[in-house]
Amino acid sequence: MAEHLLDVRHLQTVFHMGEGLVKAVDDATFHVDEGEIIGIVGESGSGKSVTMMSILKLIAMPPGEIVGGEAYFGGKDILKYPANSDELRALRGGGISMIFQEPMTSLNPVLTVGQQITESIMLHLNMNKADARRRAIELLGQVGIPDGESRIDYYPTQFSGGMRQRVMIAMAMSCNPKILIADEATTALDVTTQEQILELLRDIVKKTNTALGMGFAVIFVMSIASVFTYLVNTFVLVKLGLEYMKTIAFILIIAALVQSVEIVIKKFSPSLYSALGVYLPLITTNCAVLGVALLNVEKTYNLLQSFLNG
Repeated sequence: MAEHLLDVRHLQTVFHMGEGLVKAVDDATFHVDEGEIIGIVGESGSGKSVTMMSILKLIAMPPGEIVGGEAYFGGKDILKYPANSDELRALRGGGISMIFQEPMTSLNPVLTVGQQITESIMLHLNMNKADARRRAIELLGQVGIPDGESRIDYYPTQFSGGMRQRVMIAMAMSCNPKILIADEATTALDVTTQEQILELLRDIVKKTNTALGMGFAVIFVMSIASVFTYLVNTFVLVKLGLEYMKTIAFILIIAALVQSVEIVIKKFSPSLYSALGVYLPLITTNCAVLGVALLNVEKTYNLLQSFLNG
């Protein structure tokens, strides 16, 4: 069987909090192949970002702890890399890069964007300062920032939100990584800018794979799948847990059996009742079907994925 570019198996991450143990990631399993664009989809708090940060060992430990699982990249289990090791530093940026949700909190406001981009280039590509600066100017042009020769000396506060995210993309692509993780990279942007950034990322993937002949892959972390449907080859569904899904399924099936949907849902789960809102009539009509679908959530999702991918 062919080796996957990234193969994550049964990843488990917890946080030791004052109230007890919090399971942030429980049995996450997925893989990414060369040239593939996948979407990690799930609601807020489902563990999408923690999964990605666990792979790169970016979570604070303590209180965080990776308690189980494997993540193979280049034939090696990268979860076994010691913290602050040379292997881990080479992986971050060189092998796998990440674009974070809010660029202003990821960029250092007291350093120019040029200083921040060239630092990574000099570290991973062993370039001297002059060559790294030329590479940084070239990258700024590639991500749609005009007049890179002067703007390379700008500070992050001198850029708009969309331009700062373009700088983050330039930083992420600076060392020719094999995988780019975009962690809700357009969430903080307006709709028009979101579209521009998504088109930019799609063009970068196409041009990189064509120019370098490499199987460059992208992982989009997202809350709304519809925004990325035309970009993504494969979706990975992240939920609050299978047991939670089964609980909702049983509530819906019981509601169908006793033919009193509103009363049963309101009694068993007031929060679910409130969340349904205007969708309650639709749920009332189809609750038995929805309940069975939730009990077989993986099969249901595979059918939905096949439909989305045509």
